Amino acid sequence: MSEKKPKWTVLCNLVSPESAVWGGTSWEFFDTEDAAAICYKRHQKAGDGPTKRPYYDKCDREHLGNLQRYWLDKARESGKR
Repeated sequence: MSEKKPKWTVLCNLVSPESAVWGGTSWEFFDTEDAAAICYKRHQKAGDGPTKRPYYDKCDREHLGNLQRYWLDKARESGKR
């Protein structure tokens, strides 16, 4: 697992056809802008209303997977971040 932070975030609100009442939020992370742009376009085509932006640790970190947060926190504790 990596101790580095992602560079890009794509987030969007999702409402599944099976649940017209309940929605969720999708957070996806990428190392390259090209990969983030492909994800953005896929969500846009699906009607999910995506946003693509640079990764911002203060609000994005909590949405990373548990293992990714663990390694980032471990790096921070050891002074690497």
